[in-house]
Amino acid sequence: MKSWGEHLQATTSCTKRSIEAADQTTAAEYVHSLAAIYAERIGHPHRPTGAVLTDVDQKGTSLILRVHVPKHDGGVEGFVKQLDLGRRQANRHYCSSNESSTYWRRLGVSYVWIYRYADTDLVETVVQNPDVCAQ
Repeated sequence: MKSWGEHLQATTSCTKRSIEAADQTTAAEYVHSLAAIYAERIGHPHRPTGAVLTDVDQKGTSLILRVHVPKHDGGVEGFVKQLDLGRRQANRHYCSSNESSTYWRRLGVSYVWIYRYADTDLVETVVQNPDVCAQ
């Protein structure tokens, strides 16, 4: 069975260059829509973790999200362990073979999560982009 992209290229009279240009516009618009959705969540604690989204930004096809994380029961070490687990789960989902994940990866849509731990200077970043799937 052909993917959506293969079907589009096989059934359109548009040039490959036109399709690629449309894909890039689509990717940027998709990220813009995501930014608007996430912006509505700024300042609201996420249950059950209590993490609060503090800022949303878009750079081309990258969505940048800043999150303030409250103190973890396990301290800094617990926070880092929880974040490592979350990073693996997020990248597994991003790198999955479902059609929408494959499509957005092909277009280079990426997510950058910047987590600040409690009232410290500790900042950890989780990046979901096509490069993490190649590892």
